[in-house]
Amino acid sequence: MLDIAQKIDWREIEGTASKLLSRLVGYDTSNPPGNTSEAAKFLYETLNSEGIFATLIPSQGEKQNIVAQVDGAGKQEPLLLAGPLDVVGADPSGWSEFKPFSGYDDGRYIWGRGTIAAKSLLAAQVMALLLIRRLGVPLRRHLRFAAYTDGFGAGGGGLDYLVEHHLPLISAEHCIAWGFPPSVEIGGKTVFFIHRAVSDTLYLTMRAEGWGGVWGRGDAVRRMQLGVEAIEKEFGADHGIDGNTGMVFESMRGVIDDEPTIKALEGLETTSAGVSPAIGIGLFPKGFVDYVSSLCRTNISVTRLDAGSAGSVGARVAEADIAIRPYPGIGLQECGSRAVAALENLGPDAPYIARAEFMPGSVTEPDGELSRVLLAACRSVSPEAELAEGVTPFAHGLRALRQLGINVYGFHPLEFPDGFDDAAKRAFGCDERVAKFALGRMVRVMFEACVRFAS
Repeated sequence: MLDIAQKIDWREIEGTASKLLSRLVGYDTSNPPGNTSEAAKFLYETLNSEGIFATLIPSQGEKQNIVAQVDGAGKQEPLLLAGPLDVVGADPSGWSEFKPFSGYDDGRYIWGRGTIAAKSLLAAQVMALLLIRRLGVPLRRHLRFAAYTDGFGAGGGGLDYLVEHHLPLISAEHCIAWGFPPSVEIGGKTVFFIHRAVSDTLYLTMRAEGWGGVWGRGDAVRRMQLGVEAIEKEFGADHGIDGNTGMVFESMRGVIDDEPTIKALEGLETTSAGVSPAIGIGLFPKGFVDYVSSLCRTNISVTRLDAGSAGSVGARVAEADIAIRPYPGIGLQECGSRAVAALENLGPDAPYIARAEFMPGSVTEPDGELSRVLLAACRSVSPEAELAEGVTPFAHGLRALRQLGINVYGFHPLEFPDGFDDAAKRAFGCDERVAKFALGRMVRVMFEACVRFAS
């Protein structure tokens, strides 16, 4: 492994990966609607130009997926690398310098939606495959790759579609997919996460109807606001810890070796299921505290609000897409019933649920060999690195892979030189950007992980 890695000019690879990510970010794949055709074609051309067989797979409308393979000896079952092509929406008015889909390279950062969540992962995966192909690394197992749509929104055009219609192209023993958060600095160590679990999620499309005209449009929006507030109030007091969430705290205790930080973690575990998680701030980044707290509570997020175009006279209907991730212990069916009841309590003019999609979470058993490989790869760039277990809130389709017996793990080894808190805010907010050197280090981690595990 060391002999192979020393032959590579990692600064040059950093530059190549930055150009690849810049191009990839330049394609607006916001979900909704999640149009990924052009981005998929770009990756298709990139892989095929270096002799890696790739296939474009359209699913619905302008949604396309891409699968590829670097051939091995077939002595062991394949390893699948997978990541989402789509991204959450971005309002350009909130971005201070460079627009969400500029992919601008200012010399230090690549700017744009998806540079953190999660096109940087795709760029690292693709670069790892290209390097293995260029170097002719002998593999005992095939390396497969899938870049898919509907990773960040309701819809079955991504992994679910590939499982149903193109399973032989993505079948594998293990899958390394996307997981969030990527890494956090604790006690002088960089802690990376291997995500073994995915949160349950209920996706609702809520509709409110007004009276028409300019005032009617405002009335529909106001009713929508009341509906969202009613749902937030209904679930606001829900909290608890289950095995998945407890797994995160237990794993973190295993990688922390100073008593004050361990005590703070235990205090955070106790209070994160209650009202205030502030006890952990100071020894832990606030963004990490928010993350572990979100695993213990019901989280409501509005992913789309559509009330007609500005100044429209005829718009009488407001629609919103809402994601509800219930706290441990509440079933998705019960969660949906409570949401319906909360809206009905507002009276006859309340919004109503026009569509519901239930996405149960899933869990993968630990794999000691893979964990050792991933930790060794992380320590090649961060000698003091540790690997902890996690739960990721956004992961469409991973459950479908797990139901087939594929061992799916979320792994996004991205470091944040400017601090976790700012990066966590930008990941789904404004001014999202990734440090080029952090991208280069992630490429090395992904490359070494694949070579160690598959060669």
